[in-house]
Amino acid sequence: MAKDDAQRKRAMADFMRRLHLHYINEIVKRGASQNEFSLWLELPENTVSRVMRGSSMPSLETMIAIAKRGGPEVYDICGVPRLESGDPGARELNELYFGLTPEERQALLRNAREIKNAKQTTLAPTSELVRA
Repeated sequence: MAKDDAQRKRAMADFMRRLHLHYINEIVKRGASQNEFSLWLELPENTVSRVMRGSSMPSLETMIAIAKRGGPEVYDICGVPRLESGDPGARELNELYFGLTPEERQALLRNAREIKNAKQTTLAPTSELVRA
């Protein structure tokens, strides 16, 4: 596992623990089990447990559910661009990205950069003609 992934898992676990405390202290104002917290997040308890322990990163759908209650900071912690809810292309790309191994992610990013650079190279002469 890459160092960034481990750091993000720890940061996400810390965020979830703070969110759980917020739920206890500000929302219900009494003790609350992890199961009750999971119900509030509208997520399965085992998913919440894995993220809180730092043993897994949340999926995109889980991030969206957590962001509804805890704010968009969750995207920053997970290294995911903040999404516009109506952009299915961005969601699909993020789901694809987080389904890949770290090596596959790097390959995907290299390919995306090559496509972007090729597009810029192709468009450069045209834009120069427009300016002339």
